[in-house]
Amino acid sequence: MKPLRITRFLLLIAMAAFSVWTFNSCQVVELVISGTTYYETEITTKDNQLIAGQIGGQRSSNLPSGAKTISIKTEEGRKKVKSEEIKYMTLARKNHP
Repeated sequence: MKPLRITRFLLLIAMAAFSVWTFNSCQVVELVISGTTYYETEITTKDNQLIAGQIGGQRSSNLPSGAKTISIKTEEGRKKVKSEEIKYMTLARKNHP
């Protein structure tokens, strides 16, 4: 393993141990789920363009209603949409529309 990977791995273990020690199990599970959950999303812009893809992890777990831009992973790559261009947006968990 490369030294950087080893350092990241050891840091991850230390953070996990600290989390288990300071948080109860429900809080740890909530943090993991909020950081790793991906949602299927469709955005319709004001000019009736449909943008479909995924939004996930930290981008969607605490998605503020006042966000200035939304970043979506599409088949063509990551696309950013300004909030004032959005007509409406739907979010659904994968396989749970």
